[in-house]
Amino acid sequence: MIGALLLFFLTGYILDTLLKSKDKDLLEIKFQEYALLLEKDGVAGLQFRILNHNILDRNHFLIRYQSDAGKTLFLHAPESMEIIGRTNTLAELDEFLKVNADKGQWLELPSPGFGDDIEILSKKLPNGDILQIGKDTEDREAFLWQFIESFFIGLIPFVFISFFMGHLFSKKILSPIRWLTDTILEIRSGFSGSRVPLMGNKDELDNLGALFNQMQDQNEKLVEGMKETLDNVAHDLRTPVMRMQNAVHVVLKDVASDKHLSTFQNALIECQETSDTILKMLDTIMDISEAETGIMSLNEEELSLYELVENVLNIYRFIGEDKYIEIKNEIPPNLLINGDKGRLLQAFANIVDNAIKFSPDHSCIMIRGLKQDKSVILEITDEGLGIPEHDMPKIWDRLYRGDSSRSTQGLGLGLSFVKAIMNAHKAHIEVENNQIKGCTFRILFPA
Repeated sequence: MIGALLLFFLTGYILDTLLKSKDKDLLEIKFQEYALLLEKDGVAGLQFRILNHNILDRNHFLIRYQSDAGKTLFLHAPESMEIIGRTNTLAELDEFLKVNADKGQWLELPSPGFGDDIEILSKKLPNGDILQIGKDTEDREAFLWQFIESFFIGLIPFVFISFFMGHLFSKKILSPIRWLTDTILEIRSGFSGSRVPLMGNKDELDNLGALFNQMQDQNEKLVEGMKETLDNVAHDLRTPVMRMQNAVHVVLKDVASDKHLSTFQNALIECQETSDTILKMLDTIMDISEAETGIMSLNEEELSLYELVENVLNIYRFIGEDKYIEIKNEIPPNLLINGDKGRLLQAFANIVDNAIKFSPDHSCIMIRGLKQDKSVILEITDEGLGIPEHDMPKIWDRLYRGDSSRSTQGLGLGLSFVKAIMNAHKAHIEVENNQIKGCTFRILFPA
């Protein structure tokens, strides 16, 4: 509606300007015609033609001829012009025209009320006399009023149509917002599986609903992961707590015997080892949570990948020797990455430790590094049994331990900790089984 009103005022202004220009052009033409008649027939001839109706449009124009001495030689005012009221007599009209004759080519005789104004062209002739030709604005104003009436008559149905269409559009546009509000209320009421219906038109509101649904899916996964983690923590903590209880029970049982001192010592050692295990588990879970939420602080620096791995192997080569496992470091010395040295050592140590645990005696662990495109790649390959396909998607989960690792000591947090550290470094880690035997862990660092 505002646009229609603006268009109306703009169109009205353009029409009024064009009609004014057209009227001025018409007065210029009539001035030339009457100037020729005066030159040809004189004042008497012009007066004769007008009085004897020889000029067809005589009743449409105001004509006044003034000598160079200021005397009115001829004055004709059509009865159709609404000039009575401001100038009740031709003498008053003549006086007005005489006084304003020197105020420029274009004069305007305003209407006293709601009548029509008169526009007058006043110019000097070659002989020094002044000829004035005027025309009222009746035709122009009638056309403009007709335009205004037509516009407002057409505006009435347009208003109803615009309100109706506005209602339909607003209902369509606001429907996703209402769906979103209803879904949030349902989720608050306990229906966590509720989702926002999508229109499928891929506009901004549809994208908002899709993002909300994705966020809710992630929230559900996080809640399920928290529940699963809490269940696993409760399950894995039960064993060390029971060990501590058993140790205390043994101490209380044998407190009166002669061996109570040795029993106390063994019980305290057992409690200390168990509490260290529990603290290590909790610290690792906290580290994983910090890395996954992006709040882990990293002291990043430029590091040699070869030296990092070699620092880890300085310890684990001795462990591998117990199983006659050879560990080879074939990383180029000039291969550099950016990262936190302490965190990366922890991550590499976890992978190498797993490789030694699940590698058979008299085998080999190969560690390679290379630069490819915009990545620095680290590969750790062992000759173990590999990872069962059904376990492959789950090995990164917290506290998950596959069937093959049940018989070995561990918390089930090693690989989830490694993945969290890699994510904090914006690195990508993956694993695949080798064609013959064993598996390969591959880490891609941004170069």
